[in-house]
Amino acid sequence: MKLNWGHKLVIITVLFMIFILSMIIYISTQNVELVDENYYEEGIRYQDIIDQSADANNMLQVTIDEKRVFTFKPITKLDSIDCKLSFYRPSSKSKDFSETILLHDTLSSIYDAKNLESGPWKLTLTWEDSKGKHQIEKEYILK
Repeated sequence: MKLNWGHKLVIITVLFMIFILSMIIYISTQNVELVDENYYEEGIRYQDIIDQSADANNMLQVTIDEKRVFTFKPITKLDSIDCKLSFYRPSSKSKDFSETILLHDTLSSIYDAKNLESGPWKLTLTWEDSKGKHQIEKEYILK
């Protein structure tokens, strides 16, 4: 049986529609986790976070060594305060967690992150003192 150009055009169109429908079904079954439930409200308030981060980077230095130990070293004199340390895993919301650590006035504070999985992590450190609210965000790839 010989196919003319009209038959070939119909076959190609049907195959293309099957491809598009299979892509729609595949994409609709994928799990999409939001960064935050109130994503748009957080975006509106992001300028506050930028303002908090500007002076926080001049107050505290955050480093990590090869043994996965985070060190928080004050650059200027800080009050001894509790701060919230949040770890955000971009690939899985279920691995996100927060802890509270004590920032000392002149001594370095240490957090051992040996139990964290390898891969990308976003660290957020927030605290409030007499000068206002402060926040530092750093991204790390743990090996």
